[in-house]
Amino acid sequence: MKELKYKPLLLLVVASMLVAAGVWLFAYFRVKHTHEHRPIVSFANAKPVLVAQAGELPPELKEQNEGKWKTWAQHEDNVVRTRLEQGALDSMINLLLFGTSFTTQPRVITMNDFGDPVVQARVTDLLEALRNPGNNERIIFLRNLLRSRGVDPEKSSRAREQPGNSAFRAVTCVS
Repeated sequence: MKELKYKPLLLLVVASMLVAAGVWLFAYFRVKHTHEHRPIVSFANAKPVLVAQAGELPPELKEQNEGKWKTWAQHEDNVVRTRLEQGALDSMINLLLFGTSFTTQPRVITMNDFGDPVVQARVTDLLEALRNPGNNERIIFLRNLLRSRGVDPEKSSRAREQPGNSAFRAVTCVS
């Protein structure tokens, strides 16, 4: 019966580890492109909408001008892109732990430590799938995500044996 008593605590610890890993992954893979130029709707194009929705605008846009619009629009663009990146990295963790399309290993229901043989086998299988994704859209998406962050799983056929390999570090950082 003690096992059932501690099950919610164990689930909380595992969930906390996953959240921490996701935050770390996001920080680790964040590239210097955060300030790259992205096209933002011009103030001239946005002004009719801003005027029509004047009563619904955030405080930053109550007094409309081009400078305030650019600052607000760029900030909101960055917030949305950050959330999208975090979701993609969370997807990688979820795929590693629970996915079945790239491995024959059982799903990881509870993870006591990263040294667990099932987790290690799943990491190996995921790395292999990232190198040879076939038509697996999820794996292709993750491979492209990693490549956009400067990580190429195909650079080495022996990624696991090379501790400096960034693809291996990317996948194994859930520990």
